[in-house]
Amino acid sequence: RIEFNTNGSGDACTSFGSGEAEDYCITIDPSTACTGTPAAGTTTASANPVCPGSSFNLTLMGASSGADITYQWQSSPDNVTYTDITGETNPTLTTSQAAATWYQCVVTCTSSGMMAASTPLEVTMAPFYQCYCASNADFAGDTKIDSVFFNTIVAGSLPTTCETYTDNTAFNTTVNQGSTYDLRIRNGSCSGNHYDAWVAVYIDYNQNGDYTDAGELVYSFGPTTGLNTIPMGNVTIPGSATLGTTGMRIVFTEGSSVPPPCGTYSYGETEDYLVTIVGPACPPTLAVNSNPIADGTYEASMDITSDGTVPNGGNVVFGAFNSIELQANFEVVLGAVFEIVLTGCTP
Repeated sequence: RIEFNTNGSGDACTSFGSGEAEDYCITIDPSTACTGTPAAGTTTASANPVCPGSSFNLTLMGASSGADITYQWQSSPDNVTYTDITGETNPTLTTSQAAATWYQCVVTCTSSGMMAASTPLEVTMAPFYQCYCASNADFAGDTKIDSVFFNTIVAGSLPTTCETYTDNTAFNTTVNQGSTYDLRIRNGSCSGNHYDAWVAVYIDYNQNGDYTDAGELVYSFGPTTGLNTIPMGNVTIPGSATLGTTGMRIVFTEGSSVPPPCGTYSYGETEDYLVTIVGPACPPTLAVNSNPIADGTYEASMDITSDGTVPNGGNVVFGAFNSIELQANFEVVLGAVFEIVLTGCTP
């Protein structure tokens, strides 16, 4: 019997004011005893790869079933030596893991005493930057992030699109240890109404899977005074930052303080990005050509083949015993031409 009651839950026999009841018949047949070797099927997972501690389900595709079929799940670190998982004797398994693990299920026909193991499956671990704590708004409306500009990242959405969380990890920009980069965030509202809000930007510099270490809050501002009122910021990548790809998270929330990197909030938006940290930028390469103009005057030009700053100064040699000293932090721009004219010297 199936009952649908718009006035609330009832029971199988009591009348109700509005809704419907339907009766059906089913026939239950005795199960047929299995014979020979059962089909163990293929091990499948509801998620793969997975994050540490996150639950996932393992099931069997194409396995035998019946009253005289038993199941025993097993795990292995190497797909060679398998160990029974205590108490896991159902055709499905819900579990979690901290390291990549192989799984199979031994299916036994108790009538014949024959058994078979399912095709094993390795469940791998997701990269740490896919496993950060959750952060999102509870309600979609009003305050949101319209656009983000950081190094080569240019991301945004329509001003009228209400969002609570955006996975922008398809955007991955490369940054150098010791270099500084401009950061521009445009705050918007999908309703067009402004509410005071705060923004925080976090980078997981040590790649330990969280944004709570000292120095990982790289920019914050608040409260906003209107739409598109977050000022330009800059982010300096520490020389101690771990090399490789890591996460960058922007949290923008209505409220009265800097938002934390994790948890939920009423209105706003969280956006996740990736940054790849590489070593310090190499000093610019300067190729110098000298040419005598006349007695006592030399001309030298340098073709600049890379952007950057000459960090410690240095000398540009353009002729025997002649040089120009550049001060520390001398800026050069790719494609520019730097010309030097010296007078009072002998060709």
